[in-house]
Amino acid sequence: MLFPNELKPDEKDYYRKFLFQANDEAHANDFLDIQNSSFVRGYAGVFIANQNIDKAILKFDEAINNIKIIISNLADKTLIEKLELYNSRLSLLICFMNNVHNSITFQHIIDTTDYEREPEISPEWPLYAEENLLKFEAVHRREIDNTNEIIRLIKGREEVMLEIATTHELEDIFLFSPKLIEQLTNKTHIMMDHLLDDKRLYVTHNI
Repeated sequence: MLFPNELKPDEKDYYRKFLFQANDEAHANDFLDIQNSSFVRGYAGVFIANQNIDKAILKFDEAINNIKIIISNLADKTLIEKLELYNSRLSLLICFMNNVHNSITFQHIIDTTDYEREPEISPEWPLYAEENLLKFEAVHRREIDNTNEIIRLIKGREEVMLEIATTHELEDIFLFSPKLIEQLTNKTHIMMDHLLDDKRLYVTHNI
């Protein structure tokens, strides 16, 4: 979120308690420092990190496509089901990588935004949006789509796709809650609720 301090307790309680290394809310709100350990920062750091993530995603995409070819030449239904599950897990891993990519990019947008300046409101036409507004809208959409893809991949088979706690109360940093689908759905709703926050910071296009 562009204004994470404005999140209500019920909007962040489901994840905040697991950021146990954050010394304060400033650390907890910083995607590049959520566990009080910031080693990627600035244009060069963000660029290199995202380039490496992209390379890894390409390799896993290649693996998925190769497994699909293998599956197409198989007749053993049991083996096919196992390989299809394996491919789903690889797809889920790619979603996690995309989440990291989006988080890194989002924080860089925040780091390069002037929060003290009020965006200009002008009747001029055509008016082009600020670059950070376009980047924000793009990464915001990507993360919502990515979260929905995670939901699609795990819904109805959470326990074979992830390590799930037996009860919600036993959720910790190693085990996801049985309410994970609900949590992810709630995340997308919160993101949509705050979609227009960018109008408070950036010049908006009118073309």
